[in-house]
Amino acid sequence: MPPSPARPLSLRRQPLTPLQMGLALLAVLLAAGLGWELSGALRQRRPEPAQDSTGDAERDLLRSRIMAGDLSEAEQYELLDRLLLLGSMPEALMLLEQMADRRSEDPGLRLMLAELRRTQNDPEGAERELRLILHRTPAHLEALQMLTLVQLEQDRAPEAEQRLREVMRQLGAGERMEVGLMLAELLGRQERHQEARAVLRMLAGEQPGDVRPHLARALSVMDQGNTAAALAELETARAVAGSELQPLIDGLAASWSLEAMRDGEPPSSVESLAAEDEATSGQPEESGGDQELRGR
Repeated sequence: MPPSPARPLSLRRQPLTPLQMGLALLAVLLAAGLGWELSGALRQRRPEPAQDSTGDAERDLLRSRIMAGDLSEAEQYELLDRLLLLGSMPEALMLLEQMADRRSEDPGLRLMLAELRRTQNDPEGAERELRLILHRTPAHLEALQMLTLVQLEQDRAPEAEQRLREVMRQLGAGERMEVGLMLAELLGRQERHQEARAVLRMLAGEQPGDVRPHLARALSVMDQGNTAAALAELETARAVAGSELQPLIDGLAASWSLEAMRDGEPPSSVESLAAEDEATSGQPEESGGDQELRGR
């Protein structure tokens, strides 16, 4: 069986700030909805390659087994796990290439291959693998997320944005929540907060029962220092959230309020956010909210 993805352990020892608490809550919701933890086995197994003669001998033996090409599926996964533990990345790449080519219908293997190429400073190779997945399934969420990350790392945000917008247009209203959240995060990273919030407002209108766009909007305005508007958006999120999430949202709201009081923050108002919404919603809308997807 393939190694199970595992969430990397956090080494954080200091308490989270209120904004970090909100980001953590949203990250949990996103991961639960998308399954974005792609290849924990790769992320958790990055020791320095063994330098002793025993390690070299084992790598030679493992390499010969790969070249023979007669391993069962279970043996391939066991061998891959061992190679990653040894830090034998060239051999792991060779094996993963074989596995992905033989089981082209399994995008998970090609995702692992793309992630391994990325970690080995081969962004072009990673992008090539991801485009193979997206050619077959244009809205594959994990591939879209990783391709966006690869392109961001190469300062190619406009390309990433263009692809996400195109996929959203293809999916249509009610089917594009996850891709829309990716787009909003990408816009926010570029300090294009109003555009990000316009996309989130559109998503919230298309799927009124989903708490994620409301939480993302709250984090966006809180990040810009408007606590009152952030708390108002949290209240909206609480109204849509299930009972299991409401205590978390209440705790986040209390933390933000206390932080504002402690810092002596002057009371902001929700009028600026309401005016922003009115400015975007008051314009003639295209079908399915596509006006927000046209971008600049």
